[in-house]
Amino acid sequence: MISPGLLLLLLAAPFAASLSLQSPFKQMSDGSLEEWSVAGSTVVTDNYLRLTPAEAGHEGSIWSKSAMPFSEWEIEIQFKVTGARYLGGDGFVLWLTEEREKFGATFGNQEDFKGLGIVFDTYDNDGRRDNPSIMAVSSDGTLRFDHDTDGGSSRLVNAMCKVNFRNPRTPVQVRVKYQKGDLTVAFDTRGQKSYQDCFRISADGVHLPSKYYVGMTAHTGQVADNHDIYALSVTDLTPEEDRRKSEAPSPAPAPEPGATHAPKAGAEGPGADEEEEEHRWKSDDDRHLLRYQEAVAKWSAA
Repeated sequence: MISPGLLLLLLAAPFAASLSLQSPFKQMSDGSLEEWSVAGSTVVTDNYLRLTPAEAGHEGSIWSKSAMPFSEWEIEIQFKVTGARYLGGDGFVLWLTEEREKFGATFGNQEDFKGLGIVFDTYDNDGRRDNPSIMAVSSDGTLRFDHDTDGGSSRLVNAMCKVNFRNPRTPVQVRVKYQKGDLTVAFDTRGQKSYQDCFRISADGVHLPSKYYVGMTAHTGQVADNHDIYALSVTDLTPEEDRRKSEAPSPAPAPEPGATHAPKAGAEGPGADEEEEEHRWKSDDDRHLLRYQEAVAKWSAA
């Protein structure tokens, strides 16, 4: 029997599709995870998801099956990029895009993507000695990632830092925050929750569609690395006022000009008010019963 206090908690708690990835990872019969699809060269182990092995010519991906439910958020990932050689390649990307599971030349994702990508680029294509690096790229579907210039025109202004995240002793941690019109990226290469800022920019140049998915893709070229994902978590940063507005019921449509409300049959005479009040109470009872049943189902599933 559910206590009244627990029932109230269940009714008040916001429910959203889970976008978290946490070990131990359990692969389903179709090869996917419960909330994530797996494709390409990705291998699922108990402790991590290997997007690519340290072999040339591989592409792997994981994509959320449900869209991002929050308007403002923070994503934290833990990963390792390891390889035997001094040079690694090519890198991987944390994506927030309109489409999912579209293989292509942009680190294993489609070239004409719509959305945002946080790129972990290991190979120095332009010869400027600024790799490995973390950068942000964004496109409305018309800008493409130029590998020869390590991002080129699709890279957001001042959205890049040089970080040696290859061959760490412990998983590297990175936080990506999208809040109050800003995009912020911070990193911790020692796994001690001691973050350093990579960049913080205005999100004015970020092309985020109204509905987008979370994904991670990786690619290897002639030089290759293991790209291993250990964890991913998403935190809701939506302001409480905005959250209440999104949860508020839609207002009833206004009556058409000149429209009149005809009295209902049987709604006149003695007892009409009592019948209307009884009908309203029955509707409220039905609604509360439905909410109770939904809460019990969610609690049982949890």
